[in-house]
Formats: sequence, structure tokens, C-alpha cells
Amino acid sequence: MEHAEIPPQAATSRARIMLTRMDDAGYTERIVDVADPALIDPSFKGIAWIDVNGVEDKETIQKVCQVFNLHPVILEDILDVEQRPKIFEMEDKYAFIEFNTFVRVPTTNEVRTLQYSLLFFPNLIITFQQDAGVDLFKVARDRIKLKRNLVVKNGPGYLLYLILDYVVDHYFSVIEDIEFCIDDLEDRVIENPSREDIASLKAIKQSLIYIRKSIWPMREILNRLESMEPPFMNKGMRIYFRNLYEQIITIIDLIETFRDILSTTFDIHLSSQGNRLNVRINNLTIISTIFLPLNFLAGLFGMNWLGPADGASFDVMFSFGFYIVVSSMVAIALLVMVVFKRKKWF
Repeated sequence: MEHAEIPPQAATSRARIMLTRMDDAGYTERIVDVADPALIDPSFKGIAWIDVNGVEDKETIQKVCQVFNLHPVILEDILDVEQRPKIFEMEDKYAFIEFNTFVRVPTTNEVRTLQYSLLFFPNLIITFQQDAGVDLFKVARDRIKLKRNLVVKNGPGYLLYLILDYVVDHYFSVIEDIEFCIDDLEDRVIENPSREDIASLKAIKQSLIYIRKSIWPMREILNRLESMEPPFMNKGMRIYFRNLYEQIITIIDLIETFRDILSTTFDIHLSSQGNRLNVRINNLTIISTIFLPLNFLAGLFGMNWLGPADGASFDVMFSFGFYIVVSSMVAIALLVMVVFKRKKWF
């Protein structure tokens, strides 16, 4: 599975339409125009997949919707890339699914959300990818090509399963990237914490919240697909979508685990910063304590004293008074340091 990364700016261009068809005779895929009669070919009895890459090209999207006589609400949902993931059926003619995927921005530890729309007909699947510069299904088509016989045997439901299975694998890829970032961040916080770590913690935590919010509705989507009846879905397909459902639950559990780890890492960071501050304060306190008796002696030595006999000053009475006081200061400082060392204060 390729790592989910995206360049700082994805390319924007006209929508590309990829037509993939498979039957007992073989497997074909080619780029077509919206006016190509192969998009709707009554003579073709196999299974087809039309992938429209780039919903920024509204004109092409509108033409595709007109070709297949889609409801105006479907067109609005496809063009609105801020939709919540959902699934519903249109008069038993087709099912409409919207879901999100994610690509990681390596420079910021953030994730970018991309919306995908999917139309599920009895013998046809149409997908719409938001960004023409990010082809999520490129690898999925290679997988499907290898399993062409199973798709033809099990019907469009199996093709839908393979597409969504790749999407779920993509989720795991993003989660693995985030897990690597969390492990690296945790090591840095323990070994050498810094202010930048707080920004990284917040960015990753925000990304996890966003991913969870988008993945959570996939449970309902997969539940609905599991319960679909023919002609959309063969009964034997239920176990496949149940498997995808369990994988989504696993991803949600991983997200919760990562959020707990981030909270613990944040606490460790605060504790490390507090410990470093305490060490600095402790060192300053030791220095102040050492100089306290020295300041006392220095102040005492600087006073003028009258001698008992002739009123001479302290330094006149004792010609070696300066050296005696300095030696006393050094001795007291060493004594205080020895006491602190034995008490393991530094």
C-alpha cells in the first residue's frame, strides 16, 4: 500500500473519464469523452466502471449526470465537496454513496480531506473523485484487473467491495503514517522536549478528530450495503461487507488509542518542562544559599570596628584579617556544597 501523501498544491485540470469494462471475454480500460457512446452501451452484458476524476470541472460532471439521467439532488451532492458521508437509494434504480478519504501533508503533520461520490447500478458503478491531481483508484484498478473473473462471477457487488476495500486499506495507510509521527513525537518529548512539540501534538490530535468524524459514518454505509438485496447485491456478498465493517471498527479503535497516547504524551511534555524548571530553580537556590553566609561575612568585614585598646579598626587590629575572612568564605562555601551533595540536592 502506498503512503498517503500529497504535494503542497494538487493540479487542477479538466475531468478525466476512465471507462473500465470486464466480462467473460476479458478486461479493458481506456480514457473516454463524455460523448463516447461506450458510456451507455446496451449491447455490453458485462460489468462497467466509470471513474470521473476531477469534480472541479462542473461542465463535464453535469454532462455525465445528464447522460445517466441522474436526479438534480445527486448533481448537487457531487459538486458540494463538504458533504457528510452517507448512502441512500433512488427508487430502486441505483444507490448513491458519498465518503471521504485523506491524504497527509508531510510538512505540517496535517491531513487533507477529499470527497468521493459513488453511484451503484445493477451492472454499473460510477465514481467521482474530487481532485483531478489525486487518483485514488489507480492502484485499485490494478487489483480489480487481477480479480476480473471474480467480479464477473459475483456481479457489481463484488466490484463495489473491491473499490471500498481499497478505500479502507487507504485509511489504514494514513493511520500508519500518523502512528509513525506519534512514535517519533513521543521519543522527542521524552528525550529532548521543545515548544515545537506542542504544535505537533495539536496538529496530529486535530487530524485524528477530523478523520474519526469522517470515518464514523462508514459504519452505517457498510451496514446498509450488507443488507442490500438483488439485483444490486448477491446474498453471498454480505460477509465481504461485514469484513469491511469490522475493519472500520478497528480503525476507530486505533484512533481512540492514538488520542489517549497523545494525551499521555502531552502530560509527559508538561511534566518534563516542569521538571526542567524545578532543576533551574533548585540550582539558583543552591547558589543563593552558598552566597548567603559569604554575604554576611563580607558585610561584617566591611564594617568599622573599634578595638578594645586603642580604637583601631578591625583590619588594623588583625593585619591578616582579609585573608582570614576570604579563607573562611571558601571553607563555608565548600562545607555548604558538601552538605548539599550528601543530601543529593544536586
